[in-house]
Amino acid sequence: MPIKPLSTDKLRRRCNPEQFDFATTAELDSVTGIFGQPRGVRALEFGVGIRSRGYNIYVLGETGTGRTTAIHRYLKDKTRNQPTPDDWVYVHNFKTYHQPRAIEFPAGQGSQFKKQMGELVNSLREDLPRAFATEEYGEAVDMVSNRAEIKQNLLMHDLERKARAANFRIIRTAAGPAVAPIADGEVMTAEQYADLSLDEQAQIDKRQQEFEVSLEDVIKRTRQIKIDSVKELDALDRRVARQAITLQVDALIQMYCDHEEVLLYLAEVHDDVLDNLHDFRPNPQKPNHVADLSRYDVNLFVDNSRTEGAPVIVEQNPSYNNLLGRIEYEMRDGYMSTHFDNIKSGALHQANGGYLVMEAIELLGDPYAWEALKRSIKAGEIALQPSNTLDGSRVLAKSIDPEAIPLDIKLILLGGAG
Repeated sequence: MPIKPLSTDKLRRRCNPEQFDFATTAELDSVTGIFGQPRGVRALEFGVGIRSRGYNIYVLGETGTGRTTAIHRYLKDKTRNQPTPDDWVYVHNFKTYHQPRAIEFPAGQGSQFKKQMGELVNSLREDLPRAFATEEYGEAVDMVSNRAEIKQNLLMHDLERKARAANFRIIRTAAGPAVAPIADGEVMTAEQYADLSLDEQAQIDKRQQEFEVSLEDVIKRTRQIKIDSVKELDALDRRVARQAITLQVDALIQMYCDHEEVLLYLAEVHDDVLDNLHDFRPNPQKPNHVADLSRYDVNLFVDNSRTEGAPVIVEQNPSYNNLLGRIEYEMRDGYMSTHFDNIKSGALHQANGGYLVMEAIELLGDPYAWEALKRSIKAGEIALQPSNTLDGSRVLAKSIDPEAIPLDIKLILLGGAG
């Protein structure tokens, strides 16, 4: 087609404003489509429509052309009616401390469960001390203690009576109870013993050894009585505490009766509280001490309570930590330590169940991120690894090993022609 010169009046399009039925463009709905790229839009629609694992999208275009914004708007519009992915929380693993457990909840229930567990712990802080402060509990404790003391005293008194009848006495020494012969109502001195004949000394020694054996048996039996009373008191404490704990935990059990993982966790919480009642009871020796109950915390790792449809995340800086999350450390008593509450989510977790948009060149700039991303996609799960210390160096030894989370995501990488 030959080139034709244009006059100045044909260099711009003219239109009649009267044909529009609005005063300003502010009255119009925003346009979310992609213009001038029909083939690209068809390819994008095809790629988005494939939900099978392993199908991702590469968008070719020059930087600065608005491709990221256009893709984001397009995806937000298309995914509005797609299913909202679930929430994820991390909780303490009472059986294997260094492997925090991941629990999945329908969107919005993760934050609800976190709040409920906080309320449960606060209630137990109040209810358990109150249960142990009742008059009935005090009387039950006294009954067990008095019964044990009476049994111990009867054993010792019986031995003392037999010893007196044989001219021996049970005396208290720094090393504990001992058997000593008596003369004229008093403990026999070394001089008095030396004045005795050899036959008399032999008879005293024989009888003393017999009473020492009996004394050792009484000591063992009194210790066993003490052990039995401690067990009985522990059983009493557990019965009293179980009433308060069960009342609180049962409400959550009823609410999550169809959630096997939550029921298992609540059962472990129930048992752990019973095994650590000292954490909920006042300590007279440390009146201002507050026990650490952070093991009952809930780390709301992924919160989709405000997500509408499938998430669309644009990650501008796809580093290892920003993609796969991180485990934060803190200095305690001169060494680095961490806790399951310090597990932080990354873009893969936030976009899980939806779409993650990234610049390919930025992703390839961090080899750790690129390799970890490929590994996660291939495995179909996100295995969070310790990656940083405070000085930014890599950690080779794990402190905690969080349970991996299943990955269901579609990647959209943006790149240029070169």
